Amino acid sequence: MSKARNVLLNSTLFVASIIFCLLVAEAVLRFFPVTSGLRALPVSRDSPVLHFSPNGDFVFSYDWDFDITNRGHVNNDGWVNNQDYRVSEDPPLVAVVGDSFVEAQMVPYEQTVHV
Repeated sequence: MSKARNVLLNSTLFVASIIFCLLVAEAVLRFFPVTSGLRALPVSRDSPVLHFSPNGDFVFSYDWDFDITNRGHVNNDGWVNNQDYRVSEDPPLVAVVGDSFVEAQMVPYEQTVHV
């Protein structure tokens, strides 16, 4: 085998090995619960209260080892809540205002105060 052909074969094998390792790492890391964020909507004169993009799901994880992991939902009005708001619903709509136990990324919906 000539020296040029040997260098080309080794270079090709080196590049293919790096690509293969990166693809395997990407496939494995896709399953980690990495924080996705809530995508806050802009606050303006017409919309003075901070809320999030409606009808979306999110993932929350804390620290490098994903110590606290939670998956949640943002309802149709932009709040972290599994229930959609409906104007015509009886009994009348009641708002619960509070701290992170009312609307939190790290607390599962079933463990919040208002359930």
